[in-house]
Amino acid sequence: MLAGRVANGPGGINKGSLVSVVQELQKQVASNKASSPPGVFIANPGQLYWWPEGRRMLTATDSTAIPLPSLVHAGRRHIPGINTVIAHETPEKHVESVFSTLLQVMSERTKVDLMAIGQSCELVTKFLDDATNWHAWKDHLDAMLLMGTVYPADLTNQALRHFMAKRARAYIVSTEPLDTPLAPPSGNEEEQIPAFGCPCYSSSEPFYAEMVLIRALKPALQYLETVALTPGYENDDILVAEKPKQEFTDDDWEKVADSEKPLIRVVDADLMKQEVKNQKRWRKFLENGGACDTDSSDDEEV
Repeated sequence: MLAGRVANGPGGINKGSLVSVVQELQKQVASNKASSPPGVFIANPGQLYWWPEGRRMLTATDSTAIPLPSLVHAGRRHIPGINTVIAHETPEKHVESVFSTLLQVMSERTKVDLMAIGQSCELVTKFLDDATNWHAWKDHLDAMLLMGTVYPADLTNQALRHFMAKRARAYIVSTEPLDTPLAPPSGNEEEQIPAFGCPCYSSSEPFYAEMVLIRALKPALQYLETVALTPGYENDDILVAEKPKQEFTDDDWEKVADSEKPLIRVVDADLMKQEVKNQKRWRKFLENGGACDTDSSDDEEV
């Protein structure tokens, strides 16, 4: 599931889940030497709660909605060893296990495109930043997408930094038109975009990170195919045009809708003093448990 607001509404389950992603990938070719579509391996570091009765993994939120033994039960306890899977106890271990499993089933010539969504962006880059992990994966990685990333890439591995700058792309929440360049790998202070370590583009989604992949699905996957089909591909330099600064005048303020203006209220000074006195008296009552003297000296200090 990518976005419940889409799966349960306009767009339906296909568009709101990875079904749409797989369908779009089926239209592509894996490489110049293979006309078949690329293979897909899906991991979900959010579903790490094992539900024995249902025989499936759940998110932490969904685990609170599973049936209880009776109406008098308040909930279920998380029991390590029963509600966890070995090597998948945490999101970090899950990512490590997935990468390890892939290495075991891939051939030496297999190329992999990575796509991380939301918090997974940080998990994947942190995993690859490790020297041992990078050494094992550097010859397999072809390209990478970071969808809805929000944290700056604090990377120490120079080889990974170079790879991300040349063969990775990020799509983030933005009101700009789809696929608009927003920042180079070093970020864009004017737009308050941190250094993600790779070129950053607009998803055209103004609010929700979970919607980024849905909005930017076609250009994002097209980027992966372009990298796969272009020998020696490297990202183009990002040139972000500086926006002209405009002064906000009184006339502009008058044009702002009342619903968008901040709510300003004027309170009578005597009424405000009385409210403060009441609060002080209530606080004393909570401390002492006795009635408060309405003529106390503390009231005079208000």
